[in-house]
Amino acid sequence: IAHTALFSNTAAAGAALLVDGGNATLHDALLAQNAIITPSASVVRVTLGDEVTGTVFLTMTQVTVASNGAQALAYGSGTLGAFTNNVVWANTARGSLAAGMVAACNDTQGGALAGSGNISADPLFTTTARGGYRLSEASPAVDACASGDSPDLDNFARPYRGAFDMRAFEFARPLHLFLPLIMR
Repeated sequence: IAHTALFSNTAAAGAALLVDGGNATLHDALLAQNAIITPSASVVRVTLGDEVTGTVFLTMTQVTVASNGAQALAYGSGTLGAFTNNVVWANTARGSLAAGMVAACNDTQGGALAGSGNISADPLFTTTARGGYRLSEASPAVDACASGDSPDLDNFARPYRGAFDMRAFEFARPLHLFLPLIMR
């Protein structure tokens, strides 16, 4: 699943994404303002289905999971995958990844994940002409990752500068055009 926004969904579990006994990849996505009606459920839920043996994989790259009225993540036992260049912020709780998950270059509220380049610092979201959940220039998530995918969720090429940003939208400094003033 790529280049998608999942807004304002409500479900018993996995209001934005439920992977139950299958494999999936989610990249360049925004999961925001989703709600759960079952206590202790999550917005992104990955489980080993009742009829499945083996391992279930969910790879999340350059995803923003924000302002959801529930725990953001729940990877159950028997689940694996990669979790890179994501921002998980302003949810009821962060949730957890399964043991053995690879996590690198993420900004998660409630403590940094184990792995290289992970932080837990306010991403300083702002709303621009391009929409909400963008990073301000002062955000610690701007230019924080050595690698990533292009284009971003708005179909803009990345990296904008020398390095990739954490999350679905690449920071782009506003363009200021100065024209000469000619008076007659």
